[in-house]
Amino acid sequence: MPGARGFSSWRVISSAFEQAILPLQVHNVLPTEVEFSRRAIGADRLEPRSAAREADGLLETATISPRIAGRYRQLAFPCQHYTGLAAVRQKVRALARRAAPQVRDAFDLHVLWLGGHWPAVDGELGVPAADRERALENLLAMTYADYQGQVLDFIDDDARNEYAAEPQWQRIAETVYRLLEGSEPSGR
Repeated sequence: MPGARGFSSWRVISSAFEQAILPLQVHNVLPTEVEFSRRAIGADRLEPRSAAREADGLLETATISPRIAGRYRQLAFPCQHYTGLAAVRQKVRALARRAAPQVRDAFDLHVLWLGGHWPAVDGELGVPAADRERALENLLAMTYADYQGQVLDFIDDDARNEYAAEPQWQRIAETVYRLLEGSEPSGR
C-alpha cells in the first residue's frame, strides 16, 4: 500500500541481495519484492539506531543497479539496506525464532551463501549458539512439500525448473545445515 504511513512498496532488489544472486544469473534471475521505508534514519521502530548500525557495518546506503531497477520499470535510487552479513544474521534468527518457521529463510540463507555473504570464519556470524541450535532443529523439521509451497510457488518459471527437484531442496537443506553447525558445505 504505497504512501501508507510513509511506506512505499517497490519491486526492486537491494544491492546486497543483487550481489547474492549474481552467481545465479548465469542461469536464472530470482526476482523478489522488497518493501522499504523512506522514513528518516532512526525513525524505524524496529531498528531505532540505524545510524549506529551503519557505523557497525550492518547497514549501508547504495544505489540500486539501474539494470535491476529498470527491469521493474523503476528508476535507480539510493536506499539504505542491510549488508549481506546482517541479512545472514537476520535470516538465522528468523529460522530460529519464528513461531512457524519458514522454508524461505533456509532458501534465502542458501542464496546469501552462494553470493559470498556467509562469514568465512565461523565466529564472525555473531548469532548465539542457542539460536543456531534452534535453527538447526527447525531446518530438520522442514519438508520438500514445505519447500514447494513456500518457495517454488513464488519464483519465476525458469528458476522453478532449476530448483524444483527434491534433490535440489535436499542440497539446499544440507548446505544450510552445514553452515549453521559451523562446517564447510561442499561446492557452490
